[in-house]
Amino acid sequence: MGVIITSHRNIIFWLISAALVSLLFFVCGYMLGKSSVVDPNARIAMILPVEDSGLIENSGEHGQETDQMHSSEINHLNAEPTHKIELEKKEQIHDKNKTDAKEKPAQSGAKKKDEQKSQSETQQRKVENLKEQKTSAVKSAKKTASKSEAADKVAAEKSVEPQLILQTEKPVGTRYSIQVEAFGVQRNADKFLVKIKQKYPSAHIFENKTKKRLPLAVRIGYFKSYRKALEAAKVFEAQEKRSAMVVKIGK
Repeated sequence: MGVIITSHRNIIFWLISAALVSLLFFVCGYMLGKSSVVDPNARIAMILPVEDSGLIENSGEHGQETDQMHSSEINHLNAEPTHKIELEKKEQIHDKNKTDAKEKPAQSGAKKKDEQKSQSETQQRKVENLKEQKTSAVKSAKKTASKSEAADKVAAEKSVEPQLILQTEKPVGTRYSIQVEAFGVQRNADKFLVKIKQKYPSAHIFENKTKKRLPLAVRIGYFKSYRKALEAAKVFEAQEKRSAMVVKIGK
């Protein structure tokens, strides 16, 4: 009787221990399946075989999902180079826009400089044209003045010509004459008088007794005013290339 009781106790002990061991294996399998990458259902199936077909189907579906995730990751990795190329293209376009934006102000500045240069050139041309017009006006004025001077000179020569060339005697009321030469010897004075009288018939010799040196003076023409006499003296000097002086004569 005592042997039978002890054998039953051993069997119960072994059953309880087996149950505890199986429970321990189940818990360990569950924990390992939760922390591992492997499918927990497969881990549980490895520890405790399950006959339910639904669990197997779920594990297959989970595997398909993992395969789809891996394929999406591969596609993402394959798409990264194209994305990088697009980014590089965008960066190149952005850099190009920046360079264009920098070049545009430079081009506008160059255009402004060219416009300012053209404006300064036009202004300089205008100034040069004004200078040319002024110089041409001055030249024309000088020409007209020289022409008027020449005309006045001709008129003066014509006005004094009768008094220098055509006169032979002293007119009434004359007070001035032109002295062209002076001598100390009568013979030399006569020679000069003969020579100059051919061109100026009014030439004559005036003897100044108050002068001891060169008392014999050769004079031409008779004038009522000093101004006319001076004009005639200038004409005589220009024609004969000799010096002359206006002198006052007595009554």
